Amino acid sequence: MKNIFKRISACVIAFVMVVGASFALTGCGKKAETKVMNLSVNPSIEFIVDEDDKVISVSATNEDGAYILQKYTEFTGMSAKDAALKFLELSEEYGFVVEGSTDGETFTISVSGENAEELYNTVKNKISSKATELGVSIQNLVKVGKEELKSVVAECYKEYSSADLENLTEKELVKLIQDSREETKNLFTEDEKQAYYRERAQKVISAKIDAINNYLEENNSIQNLIITPIVNAMNTIYSTLESTFNSINAQIEEMYTNASTGVNAKLDDYIELKKEYLAAVEEYKQAVENSSANVETLKQEMEALKAQAEQDWAALKTARDNVKQQFTTLMETTVQEILTNLNTQVNSLLEKIDLTAQEISQEVQSQITALKTEYENSTSNPWA
Repeated sequence: MKNIFKRISACVIAFVMVVGASFALTGCGKKAETKVMNLSVNPSIEFIVDEDDKVISVSATNEDGAYILQKYTEFTGMSAKDAALKFLELSEEYGFVVEGSTDGETFTISVSGENAEELYNTVKNKISSKATELGVSIQNLVKVGKEELKSVVAECYKEYSSADLENLTEKELVKLIQDSREETKNLFTEDEKQAYYRERAQKVISAKIDAINNYLEENNSIQNLIITPIVNAMNTIYSTLESTFNSINAQIEEMYTNASTGVNAKLDDYIELKKEYLAAVEEYKQAVENSSANVETLKQEMEALKAQAEQDWAALKTARDNVKQQFTTLMETTVQEILTNLNTQVNSLLEKIDLTAQEISQEVQSQITALKTEYENSTSNPWA
């Protein structure tokens, strides 16, 4: 069974982010273009869109988003504006945004890259009528630049150093985000994804070292007399990394297990309460359609359930944040430093020996495939 921290939910009651990214191919003097679009309302789904602003990938970034994607699977191929409207409609259909609610939801659209404002206006115009109908306000354009992209990539590719990220173009950063979302599309919670990213970084470095070791075994050149001691030192550092990584994982598991607020129990309670809330939303909508006399009573019950769910989430979030803060400190001062330093050394050595990118990629991909299978077999949809 996976470490217990993988089971802790990243579900969000407050307004959350839906990201779509697009990048244009360079051709015949045409400037390459990269755009990122953030749509914020509860729940959270992330869209990747291509150079024509068509959705090519979609993934949930919280449990409520996972619920929508479980019910609706046809976003791929839609235009960005149609996907945004459908997302808002589904948020209403499944009770996350309720017409006449006192919550005062806000739909925030943020776009970066070439022609950012054009895409922003296109999406805003498409959803404005529905947003007005629901009483949802639309915030102004907020541009997202390379620094924000680097931050997202750093979360997904923990083996990358700051220098590695700085040397990447916006287009390359977006491609990395797209690849990482494809890798983790079957993981339902943010914690599962973060745990996967940590282990992925470890697997990538391990695979590179394996490729170098295989190279040394198959080649007996004079060059190897110099390379072998360096690789032996790397293997020693990697052993330290693995030991440290396992030790921290054990500490985190113990933290979650001993959390005085009962993190896992609170997660189960929250999910069940959200299910009750969605059932109440459905009952309320049917009462409205049938002009039932108890509409107001049902609406009050529905909003009371939502308020309780938000209160439960706040308690759950506090418990999780306390543990995560301790974990973040451990990661930043130990594993992350070892990961980036070791990866820099490995990459430097790879530049000096006769190993092709394809050979290294094969080693990496085999380990990533095994890791993906392991995680996908151990995860479950909280809405199932």
